[in-house]
This record gives sequence, structure tokens and C-alpha cells, in this order.
Amino acid sequence: MAALRINVTSPADPLLEHAANELSRYVRTLFGFTPATESEDAENNVAIDVSAELPDQVYRIASRENGLDIVAGSSRAALWGVYGLVSHWGVHFLVQGDVFPDDPGPFRLPDRDSSCVAGTAKRVGETENCRMNA
Repeated sequence: MAALRINVTSPADPLLEHAANELSRYVRTLFGFTPATESEDAENNVAIDVSAELPDQVYRIASRENGLDIVAGSSRAALWGVYGLVSHWGVHFLVQGDVFPDDPGPFRLPDRDSSCVAGTAKRVGETENCRMNA
């Protein structure tokens, strides 16, 4: 059984597919395994979804039993949500490139919910209002 499976609710959306691919790439780089395909069983599940109930540039990361949901007002905000999750694992996004932690520790999903308004269209740094709720 795999440690993680990534589900995209609208696979026809290329930006959501990119978000899933980015999450998979960071999981491989940080933790050394490839997330399962949708047909494989996994201990944890990350669902990436767009909801018309949220403003365009808002995303929420909500933990649940056996996984979490990244729900956003647009596919662009969903991609920001993926980067928000990845930053929880210690990755910093700089203009010069990503900075990875020396030791990310074992794979884990956050157990606290967060929400954020994506304040810029470029991946150049952290936004203070996007931290996991304490």
C-alpha cells in the first residue's frame, strides 16, 4: 500500500493536473517515493478541487481522516494551495530556485487547517497570511 494518493476532481483542467504533478514531484524529492495512481490503495489521500463558493484567489487546506483537501476558488489558487502544503514540509520558494530542508523528516500531512488569499501571481516568496493555523 502506498503512503499517498493524489486525486484531482477535474482532470480535464490542465492547471489542476499541473498542481497534482507538482505535488507528486515534491513528494518524490522530499520523501523518496512516488504517490499512488487513483486506482491504487493508499494510506493517505490528497484531493485537489475547485469550488465556486470561494473567491478566485483563495485556497483552503482542510485535514480529514486519512488525508486532506486542497479546495480553491480557481485552479490557479489550487496550485498555490499545493505550494502552501509543500512549504509546510520546509521548502522555501525563492527567485533563485527552491530551497529544500536538509532533513524533511518522515512523510506526514498537516493535522491543522489553513486558508490563504494568494497575494501575487508569482512564486517568489512566502506570504505571511498563509501559515498553518496554530
